[in-house]
Amino acid sequence: MVVYVSFLFHIYQPPGQIPSIVKRIADESYRPLIETIKKFEVAKFNLNINGILTEQLNDYGLSDVINGLAELSENGKIEFTNSAKYHAILPLIPKPEILRQIRLNQETNHKFFGSTFKPRGFFPPELAIDDQIFPPIADTGHEWVIASGIANQEATFPTDYFQITHNDLAVVYRDDIISNEISFKKLSGESFIDRVQYLGKNKDYYVIIAQDGETYGHHMKEAFEHFLHPLLRKLEKTEEVKLATISELLERFTTRSEAHPRPSSWSTTSEDIEYGVAYPLWYHPDNIVHVLQHRIMMRILSMVINARSANLSPQGKKYWEIARTMADRGLHSCQQWWASRRPWFSPNMILNGLDQLRKSAINSSLAIKSSHANDHLKESYAYSLEIVLDLQKQIISLLFE
Repeated sequence: MVVYVSFLFHIYQPPGQIPSIVKRIADESYRPLIETIKKFEVAKFNLNINGILTEQLNDYGLSDVINGLAELSENGKIEFTNSAKYHAILPLIPKPEILRQIRLNQETNHKFFGSTFKPRGFFPPELAIDDQIFPPIADTGHEWVIASGIANQEATFPTDYFQITHNDLAVVYRDDIISNEISFKKLSGESFIDRVQYLGKNKDYYVIIAQDGETYGHHMKEAFEHFLHPLLRKLEKTEEVKLATISELLERFTTRSEAHPRPSSWSTTSEDIEYGVAYPLWYHPDNIVHVLQHRIMMRILSMVINARSANLSPQGKKYWEIARTMADRGLHSCQQWWASRRPWFSPNMILNGLDQLRKSAINSSLAIKSSHANDHLKESYAYSLEIVLDLQKQIISLLFE
């Protein structure tokens, strides 16, 4: 009997992250992770890197991290996954925007990683899923998508088979309990092997661990020394637990059932499910800031999309391109996460997101104003801009309560 374990490390920094912070995290986490994977023969992991972080690594003089990851992929030590470039919570945005974020991520990472970036699987930011995100993921050529264990509605956790959607997309679930035990320092590298052998079955099964990659060395300074290195050393001496990529698991475990995952994220609790809140850190109906942020996002997406189909002048097209880029960036999840007060709260992170969205609204309006649009359309955009600015004023006022 063998337990196959897949680790998925997710690394990401928000648009506009301070360069010094990205450089510090590269020193504390990204570079040590690359060196660890190179050092241990047994090391084999899944890795998700959102395109916005890939660009930051390039722009901030950290191309050695990009090259290191590309080398690991080329040597079969890591398997890249695809994602949404700007880390939007996909169930909270329209389907065309989901597709756009996926394609932008694919284009960006392929630009920097080249042919080594060939993802078969998909990592939805924060493991936030619902039924509407599956068609865009399947339509862009992915074979599988990962979800949080709480999304699994089957009575028996699928440890030796997979579920599949109606469009042939395999759904795999992380083990929430073990993943969190590692992240919250409740499990050591030495004890991990005993922990994953919890089923006591006489046949092979698998366990999937998914975590923020920054957990190692940045959030948990001792995570390499106390968990990952001891674990890899121990795995080199055992045949009972083996590392594998998630795609390799799909090739090994072929039995599948129909997938009906519940809307959720990796921060959703059973209490949230009972209350009917799928994404509590990004859209909680009792959190007025979340509600206002969402209204702003939807209003701005409407402005950007409709402006594109207008008869724009050359100058108007330039304004629209800025509006489109700022809307893409402004959809990132961090501004909502920092407004959750569970327990995290940061007025500055909220304001950073609002600034990107405000620039998108202003440039959308300028695109229409400087073009050959009729007066009614210009008035409509002026009115929408007033709404956006008013909603932002309401959020700012709430920050002082």
